[in-house]
Amino acid sequence: MAVSGKITSDGRPLLLKNRDSSIGTVNIQIANGGNYTYLCQFSLNFGFALSGFNEAGFSIVNSLSMNMPNTNNAWNAYVMQLALEQCATVADFEHMLDTITKPIPVTSNYGVMDAQGKVAIIEVNADTHLTYNADSVDCGYLIRTNYSMSQDTTGLHLTNPSSQPRYLITSSFLEDAVSTNGYLTKEDLLGITRCMVNSEGEDLCDMAPFDENDYTPVDFRFYVPRYSSTSGMVIQGLLPGENPNLTVAWTMVGPPMTSVTVPYLITPRHVLPNKSKMGSNGHSWFSNKGQQLKNNCFVNNTTLDLAKLYNMSGTGVMQKIQSIEDEIMERGNRLVDKLRAGNASCYDIETYYSWVDGYVEEMYIENNFWEPSTNGINECDGLENNNSEMIYYDMLGRRVKEVSPDAIIKQIGNNAIIIR
Repeated sequence: MAVSGKITSDGRPLLLKNRDSSIGTVNIQIANGGNYTYLCQFSLNFGFALSGFNEAGFSIVNSLSMNMPNTNNAWNAYVMQLALEQCATVADFEHMLDTITKPIPVTSNYGVMDAQGKVAIIEVNADTHLTYNADSVDCGYLIRTNYSMSQDTTGLHLTNPSSQPRYLITSSFLEDAVSTNGYLTKEDLLGITRCMVNSEGEDLCDMAPFDENDYTPVDFRFYVPRYSSTSGMVIQGLLPGENPNLTVAWTMVGPPMTSVTVPYLITPRHVLPNKSKMGSNGHSWFSNKGQQLKNNCFVNNTTLDLAKLYNMSGTGVMQKIQSIEDEIMERGNRLVDKLRAGNASCYDIETYYSWVDGYVEEMYIENNFWEPSTNGINECDGLENNNSEMIYYDMLGRRVKEVSPDAIIKQIGNNAIIIR
C-alpha cells in the first residue's frame, strides 16, 4: 500500500509490503548496480530484489495481481531490481515502463515513492500500466492486495478468496486509525502485518486462551498475516529537501508475527546487522529464527494454535517478540531522529547495528527462542560469502555450475543471477 505524506503524522510518505511466499527465506542486502546503490530484501529463490530503496530516495514494493489479462509474472521482481538500479523518481519508473520492450511477463501492482514526496500505485501488465497517485485521493492512501483496480473485479470473492479479506481488513484498520488519531504512522502500517482481526471484525485477541499450553486451534487462512507470510517492510520516505540517505526501511526480516522490526539505512560502508545478512546456507539468522518460531505456533499451514502465539498470560511468541522489539524500536527511533537533525553519523548507525546483533541474541536465549551451538559454529551466522569466486544462480534460484560467455547476469554481492 502507498500512503501520502498529507495523512502521516510527520509528513513523510510511506510504503507497506507484507510478503507471502511458499518457498525461501529473506535477507537484507546493500548492492551496487546500474546507476545507484540500493538496499533491498532478497531471496535466492526469487533471484531479484523483493522491495527496497536506493541512494536517490526512490523506493519500490509490489504485490502480485491475479486479475490481469496475462498470467506470466516471471519479471515481477526483476522489474523492481531494474527500477532500484536505474530510477531516481516515480517519473523515471514510468518512463522505464513506457520504453521497455513489450510484451513483458509482469502482472503486478507496484508501490513507488521518491525523494520529492510523490507516492503512487502503478498497476502493470504485459502491455500497459496505469498510475494511481496517493495524493489525489481524499483519504490519502491506496491499498492493493492481489488484484488490480484497473481490471475486472467481478467475483473476486470466488476467484481470489484469500485476497479480498486482506483488502477489507486493511481498509477497516486504516479507517479506524485515521478516525482515532487524524493521521497514520509507520507503527500503524507495521501493525497491519500482525493484525489479528478478520474481515468480519472478529479479533482473535478477544478470545485469547489462558496460556501457551491451552491448545486453541484457529482457521488462519483469511487474515493479513498467514502461515505463508515471510517478511514485512514499511519504507519511510522524506520531507522536501531531506537527504535521500535518510530513507528508512523498518523491516521484519522473517514472518512478521514472529520476527522483530529493525530500521535499515544505506551507509557508505554498507554495514548491516549480521543477523539480517544471508548466511552460508542462503538464509539469514533473523529469517530462519522467525520461520522456526512461526512453525511452532501452527498446527499445519492453515491452522494456528492461538495459545502459542498470543494468550492472556503474555507468554505467546508474538507477545515476547514485541517486548524484545520495543527496545530495538525505541533506540532506532532515537537514532533516526538524531540523523535527521544532523546529530548522528554513520558510525552511530554501525554501533546501533552491532548492539542489535548482541541484544537480539541475548533476548532470544533468555526467551528460549535460541540455543547457541556448543561447537562454535552457529546456523545462519549471517556472514556473507567472502570468497572471491562468484556464485551463479538461474532465475528460479538454482545453482548453476557452467555459465555461457554471452550470458546476461545481474550481480548482487558475490552472487549473480543469470537472466538469459
